[in-house]
Amino acid sequence: MSKQKIVILVLSVVGLISTFLPWVKGVLGRTVVGVSGKIEYEIWLVFILFLIPLSISLLKKSEYLLGAALYGSIFPSLLATLFSLNYLTITSIDIRFGIPEGSELGLSLGPAPYIVFIIGILIPLFGFALKHKKANKI
Repeated sequence: MSKQKIVILVLSVVGLISTFLPWVKGVLGRTVVGVSGKIEYEIWLVFILFLIPLSISLLKKSEYLLGAALYGSIFPSLLATLFSLNYLTITSIDIRFGIPEGSELGLSLGPAPYIVFIIGILIPLFGFALKHKKANKI
């Protein structure tokens, strides 16, 4: 197995694990874990998006991911990045979850959106950087 496939495999596993980390935290110490609350369907979608590069890197028989296999691994990770960017760019998490402004329960972001964003960027970077040298000449 090539370095490219190993790196994509490891990053995909980290992305899968990060979906179970807290996405949102409340002031009272309660956390909205990755697969609960109003964001459940989005988190499961991110989980599936990281499952795709993992399965491609495991099931593809060739040593390197090239062509459709490479792009099939990269595109889902970029979509996962967009989902995490949705959380990183909202101005008030309280408004998103229907909590009125000025209430005592303030929500903040957990570590999961940051990790998903970073992993979603690293998979394409390493996918292209560690590509087989013959593929660069095509």
